[in-house]
Amino acid sequence: MGDRLADGLKGQKPAAKPVILQRYPLGPLLGEIGFLLLRGAGFIFTLRSLMIVPPGQILPLLSAFSGAWLLGLVVPGAPGGLGVFEAAAIALLRGFPAGPLLSGLAWFRLISIVAEAIPAVLAWSIQRHLNLKAKD
Repeated sequence: MGDRLADGLKGQKPAAKPVILQRYPLGPLLGEIGFLLLRGAGFIFTLRSLMIVPPGQILPLLSAFSGAWLLGLVVPGAPGGLGVFEAAAIALLRGFPAGPLLSGLAWFRLISIVAEAIPAVLAWSIQRHLNLKAKD
């Protein structure tokens, strides 16, 4: 039986060698930290437009945002963490007034969707324009 197994494996490619990192990929890590800080700043600015946020609450807000964003990222089946991010943020920010917090979360979700949709529509329209130009 072992010979048949070996004969069947002869036609296959050898297994890929494991990748060994020579150094830690700092570029992607720093990029992700910058992305998260910018999104967190957007969340804080959105909340500050609806309520007074004392300077001492900015770091806890940023921490809660990061945790909620991470949960929304890793939970499967939720497109863009929809609902998961908001529920986690509400649970983590219990000390904040519920009305402005819910409004801030809704506005932040709307702003982030529009901010991602505008470049997508722009890229689609440019590509369509270039394709129409190429046909002429």
